[in-house]
Amino acid sequence: MTKYIFLVVALIGFVSCEKETSVGYIVKNDSSTKIYVSGVNVVYATPISHIIPALGGSEILARWSKTGKSLDLMDPTTMFGQDLLITNTNGDTLTKNYANIANWDTDVEETKGTAKHTYVLNVTDADF
Repeated sequence: MTKYIFLVVALIGFVSCEKETSVGYIVKNDSSTKIYVSGVNVVYATPISHIIPALGGSEILARWSKTGKSLDLMDPTTMFGQDLLITNTNGDTLTKNYANIANWDTDVEETKGTAKHTYVLNVTDADF
């Protein structure tokens, strides 16, 4: 009987040590025209299609979480591949390379059991 109690206590201990990493990618439109974002969320194989209003509008393009705490920056191509397309109302295509993590504002918050990653791609008129 004491073996079973020990196993239950050990199992509860392992479960309570569970760590998690959550990730969110946001596009913020600081340009003077609305922008159109299209592509595929390669993690969930779902389409991405957003119209983001001008002058400060923003949209969450993708969110996901995984077991295990990670503080390493997450490359945007792991979420969007190489096919994310951002255009403005004039039909101009974004020249800023979204695949380069250096073009995203990154914030990684660490707590005891989690790491929360937020990535924001700021788009301005100069980026087209």
